[in-house]
Amino acid sequence: MTTAEDDLRERVQKLLASHDPQGDRMEFLRAQFDTGLAWVHFPAGLGGLDAPRALQAVVDAELAAAGAPNNDPRRIGIGLG
Repeated sequence: MTTAEDDLRERVQKLLASHDPQGDRMEFLRAQFDTGLAWVHFPAGLGGLDAPRALQAVVDAELAAAGAPNNDPRRIGIGLG
């Protein structure tokens, strides 16, 4: 386990402590974006932390274990009804 992974796990735990992953989906995803955990490889302030892309798997695993909503950018609702 690396320091970067530990840091990300700590950030995820803070996010989960302050925002209910079972609550409002969009509120949680906005908070995830604001904390840089949406796409960790994106620039800071734009949903990321300027971290290596491979570290997104750490965030995704922690959030999935907590039952958080999926942040898959390929999932859009346009034209679905």
